[in-house]
Amino acid sequence: MKTKLTIASFAAMLLLFAVFIALPADEGSVLSENRNPAAMPEFNLKNLFDGDFCRNFEDYLSDSVGLRGKFIAISNKIGGLKGLKNYGYITGANADLGTGETDLKKGLLVADEKIMEIFKANAVSREKYTQLINYYAKKLPENIRLYCMIIPTQIEFQPEKYSSLSDSQNETINEIYLDTDARVYCVDAYSSLKAHKDEYIYFRTDHHWTTLGAYYAYGEFAKEAGVSPADISEYTENSLKGFLGYLYNQAQATELINKPDTIYYYTKGDNPEVEARAWENGSVLNYKTKLFVVPDAGADVKYSVFLGGDHPLLKISTGVKNKRNILVIKDSYANAFIPWLCGGFETVVAVDPRSFKGRLDEVLSEYKITDVLLMNYTFTTTFDDIIELEKDIYQ
Repeated sequence: MKTKLTIASFAAMLLLFAVFIALPADEGSVLSENRNPAAMPEFNLKNLFDGDFCRNFEDYLSDSVGLRGKFIAISNKIGGLKGLKNYGYITGANADLGTGETDLKKGLLVADEKIMEIFKANAVSREKYTQLINYYAKKLPENIRLYCMIIPTQIEFQPEKYSSLSDSQNETINEIYLDTDARVYCVDAYSSLKAHKDEYIYFRTDHHWTTLGAYYAYGEFAKEAGVSPADISEYTENSLKGFLGYLYNQAQATELINKPDTIYYYTKGDNPEVEARAWENGSVLNYKTKLFVVPDAGADVKYSVFLGGDHPLLKISTGVKNKRNILVIKDSYANAFIPWLCGGFETVVAVDPRSFKGRLDEVLSEYKITDVLLMNYTFTTTFDDIIELEKDIYQ
């Protein structure tokens, strides 16, 4: 009898799974996370045996399930129930903080009309990230200047009752910087952001910084690079209201639906065209985007306003004439930062290792790169897979 029940239960689960796969894909839930749905991966023997096909197919399957958004909402509601602090989701206007303990690498704190990631340091990954920087220091030609910038998130600058839930990002950044090769210029974005912590330098519903936060960090970078810092007073401020970010969708913090963020972006003259390159099914695809991709009236406002989102490779010709060409090896935090670089370099090139399939040495040669910036937010120093990708692109 027990065996029959087990078989029946298993069959029912398979049937239910088939139903959810058969339903139309809930693309809206994926787009609400400020990314495109994962594509069906190309099947070949190489992808199969190195594991890429299985990993990418799992992502495709996850993004293609019907009612995906409903499942995420239910999961997050369960995680937000009082007493289940192991989910890392702590709610309330003043936050019932409890012990603050969590087994997750990344939990979420919802408090004071903000949603914040809880940072958990990882000593092993931190060492790998340090080794990554030093790998670039040894491999890059001596005539190329190398910079490193690690950006903290907003929980670091919150009152102690909130920041104490998170490991110190300042310690992680300092430990990495102290162990980097002597040729590396380590940019202290942390101090500049801390000095302006009471300003609108982070979104409340998203894990990214705002353009203003990126502006203050650019001022510190400009000092290290020896280029002219941008003067924000010379730019025109533009705004897009109604932005509910990635963390809003992860936490399903519906109490913030009527308190969205505003995306500010700053223009100086025209909105320049940006060249982009992608690799799909073994082919190279060249296309165009804009420095700022402004949505049509009535469309959802997303972080992809900056550059149109993440692209494998971007190239911006700025009109500056100083023979300085910079390559940024990046995560999405760089998207709001890159427009500021356009005032200090003749060419700005950006590579996202998560989707870049070319050869970095060819990029260095093709664009006559003089400066390289390794730029990530603090959480990336705990992501072994991205650290490996950042190294793999320069083998």
